[in-house]
Amino acid sequence: SDKLVHSSATIVAKYGYTVEKNDDVQPSQFEARNLKFNPILRKGDGNSINSETMRQRAKEMKGNLGLVDGENLRIQMNNSKKEFEHLQCKYIVLPGTLLRRSGGGLHVAYLYWLGDSWEFVFRWLGVGWGGCGLFACSE
Repeated sequence: SDKLVHSSATIVAKYGYTVEKNDDVQPSQFEARNLKFNPILRKGDGNSINSETMRQRAKEMKGNLGLVDGENLRIQMNNSKKEFEHLQCKYIVLPGTLLRRSGGGLHVAYLYWLGDSWEFVFRWLGVGWGGCGLFACSE
C-alpha cells in the first residue's frame, strides 16, 4: 500500500541501509505538480559532477529533498503517472538524506521509472552524477 511514511529510517530499512546521523533534512509540504524539475548539470560541467558538488548545488537550488519527501513525491508521481511521463528517462536525486550501507559506503536515493512505477534506487557517493539527473525544486 502507498501510505506515506514519516521516517527515513523506516523507508530504507527494507533496502539494507541506515540513515547517517545528523544528515537528514526535515520533510516539507508540497504538491509534486508544483515542483520544478531542474537539471543537476550546468553549462560547463561536462558529462558529470562529483557528489559533493551535486549535494551543494541541491541546497542552492532548493532541491535538497530527503527520503520522506522522496516517498511523498514517489506516491504522488505514481498516482498521476501521465502527468510525469515526460520524466521517465530521467532520475530525480534525493540528496537530503545520507545513507550508509552495511559495507560502510555512503549513498543517496533517487527516484527512477522502472517500467510501470517510480521507485527508489540507491547510488554510492563515490561516483559522478550525469546529464539525466534532476532536482525536484521548490522554486
